[in-house]
Amino acid sequence: MKKRYVGITEAKNYIEGKITLSHAAKQANLTLWDMKKYLIEKSYKSYYSLEDLEREINPPQTVS
Repeated sequence: MKKRYVGITEAKNYIEGKITLSHAAKQANLTLWDMKKYLIEKSYKSYYSLEDLEREINPPQTVS
């Protein structure tokens, strides 16, 4: 059985725009911060801003 490295597939799917950063982190069983750190360690340059991350963590509340 091949050893699976945490985050590789999820990072690839995020980079290709197939999933969001939060979805990638959840699938990899990592926090958002750890997934972002993983991407940085792998030299991925992101245009994902702190504001984007804040919106993903705390989405706007809709009023019914």
